[in-house]
Amino acid sequence: MDQRSTRITADTASGINILDRQQYFNSASSSASCNRSETGFSWKSGTIIANINGPIRGIRSTMGAQSGIFMQLELIFTRCRTENRFFYRIHPSIGYYEVRDFNTSAIGMMFYDDQNPNGVLIDGEDDELETTDLAEWSLTVGEPGAIAETYQYKTNIQLGTEQQFEDETVEGYTGMYHSDMGDDEPRTCTGDGASYGANGFFIQTTSCTDFKYNTTACNGDSLRHFTQWRYSYYLAPHTTTTEAIRYAKFAQSPLTVTHNDQNCATCLDGLQNGDEEDIDCGGSICAVCPTCFDGIQNQDESDVDCGGIACVPCAACNAAMIDKVANMGTYTYDNYQSISATTTISDATKITFSAADSIVLKAGFHAESGSSFHAHIQACTLAESIRDKIENRQVEASNFHFSLSPNPASQQVKISAENTDNESFNLIIYNINGQIIKRKQLMLHSENPTIDVSHLATGIYYLQLKNRTAVRVKKLIIQQ
Repeated sequence: MDQRSTRITADTASGINILDRQQYFNSASSSASCNRSETGFSWKSGTIIANINGPIRGIRSTMGAQSGIFMQLELIFTRCRTENRFFYRIHPSIGYYEVRDFNTSAIGMMFYDDQNPNGVLIDGEDDELETTDLAEWSLTVGEPGAIAETYQYKTNIQLGTEQQFEDETVEGYTGMYHSDMGDDEPRTCTGDGASYGANGFFIQTTSCTDFKYNTTACNGDSLRHFTQWRYSYYLAPHTTTTEAIRYAKFAQSPLTVTHNDQNCATCLDGLQNGDEEDIDCGGSICAVCPTCFDGIQNQDESDVDCGGIACVPCAACNAAMIDKVANMGTYTYDNYQSISATTTISDATKITFSAADSIVLKAGFHAESGSSFHAHIQACTLAESIRDKIENRQVEASNFHFSLSPNPASQQVKISAENTDNESFNLIIYNINGQIIKRKQLMLHSENPTIDVSHLATGIYYLQLKNRTAVRVKKLIIQQ
């Protein structure tokens, strides 16, 4: 897989091609390196892993280079950056060089890196540069544009200095490569046979990194791995070394994105997530959850804070406010219904009113002689209504069931459930008057949860479990 063209179009860059070759070879000393080069990735022994063009990036990936049949070269192209990944997988060898060599159009550009911050002119005349350590950043810049680069590698090869490698106290060493010898370049195997501002990375090692190679050096604890990255940013001609350092940091510490269900939660997703107190309500973002004690007729309540699935049943009777008089008959006041009639009870008319709490005769009430009016305060059995109705009001859309033990209880109650599918439920405990005493969310699964009831006074309570498809209620007796 040959790379033979680099044209930079950022800002005022000339757009001229400055690349000779992106080169891979195993010896920098002479033309002996020609039997191992980047052309090996184009031989028929290799295979194409990916050749993808897309709106955001392009990917080229090939595997197999001569005897390194698992050697892999992968290039990722975006609008102003390339990422070269080289997976060095080979039998015991001598290492490799990964070098970008420019053509004569690069003459007049400058090369800088952190080991040579004063820079050198690319002119075909070789310079003495410091190349011992791996460069944290480099910059090639001039009229054709700028290339800011950095390198990284991942390995378990024991690395050290060149002298330590020669003394066989380490398994390899790395460094930087630079050659600006023009036509005097001794390595003439690929490209134009010359070097102009050629720069890159190298590793020297005899370690085996091919797990398929049949030798003891490639088995067990002897097997090693080595992967190298080269990040290149294509920038404007006025790019500075300070900016090159900044781009190197971008590559070395990339932006990471963490998926978190709480961060992705919305108030419209039909789930209780994030810090919601119930499905799509409560918490720091969503609207306040409707309750059975908020003074508003909401949820599926049939009246203010009563009726529906969640709240206690509404009382059957209430207070009466009488400002008009009905026709003859007996009336039990229910849900504040308006009664239209004359303002006077006529002679021989008999009327009876019943209400639970009070009966108020407002101004204008009048009964003629011979008429009959009876008012009765008849208490509704609210506790009985709650006990009978809430205990049996259950949604049958699910085969979910649960039991409580012990019951009666004094300290803790275990909830044993069937057919829950590890779902989340809202637990509500009501007292005999329909007031909510305890509310929490819990998961029902094979490990049955235990609820603390030590703070509840002796009496009868109702424990309700509710999710999106089911509502179940059980009577709970507390004996302290």
